[in-house]
Amino acid sequence: MLNIALPSSGPLYQSTIDFFNSAGIPIKRSSLRAYAGTTTFDKNIKIIFQRQSDVPKSISNKIADIGVLGLDRYLENIQNNKTKTLIEKLGYGNCDLVIAVPQSWNDINNMSDLVAYSNTNKLRIATKYPLQTQNYLSEHHMKLYEIISTNGAVESAPQTGIADIIVDISSTGTTIRENNLKILDDGYILFSEATLISNPVTLSNYKDKFNSAKKLLYFILGHMNSKLYNTIIFNIESENEN
Repeated sequence: MLNIALPSSGPLYQSTIDFFNSAGIPIKRSSLRAYAGTTTFDKNIKIIFQRQSDVPKSISNKIADIGVLGLDRYLENIQNNKTKTLIEKLGYGNCDLVIAVPQSWNDINNMSDLVAYSNTNKLRIATKYPLQTQNYLSEHHMKLYEIISTNGAVESAPQTGIADIIVDISSTGTTIRENNLKILDDGYILFSEATLISNPVTLSNYKDKFNSAKKLLYFILGHMNSKLYNTIIFNIESENEN
């Protein structure tokens, strides 16, 4: 049995269902509270709905064999897991991991400005992505800061006094602007979208899992490749039937 873990909620939930349906892999879920789904695509496939952050853990622990989650979530949980990307970019669920500061900080518009400011002011940074935040700040040689991990509404952290700036996911930038924040000109840490991951060990050790996974990938890749082409229908009048 091939176990596939899909997002149980959030922006990627419905878009993942739609993607699989469009690829000829129908997914059904009895209710939004159900953690198991079904598909008529292959009798040897079982659908599991989980939080995105739990998908890599489930695959590493062999609870699931294949999973879908945002690339941002995958990279944040990449340490100490045994997963590999099958398809890094599925073509939907696009968003950016960004650094945003208060709009009132008129003199800080890029990372150079922020690093210079942090040399004399210890910055408190609220985020759900401490690993990627730390890596990015290290690349820019920022040393004086404190990362505050939070699972709440990150955008509100500066207004409530929890933090000075934030690192968070943004699709349109609207929520960030509505909370009186601005994205730094070069404050784009990651361009993320939905990604397909797996545990290569379980797939290689079990023939039935491997065969179902191969069939699944064939349909997914076929669907993705079909988007590269357009169908053109001509209606040409002619006296000759041929």
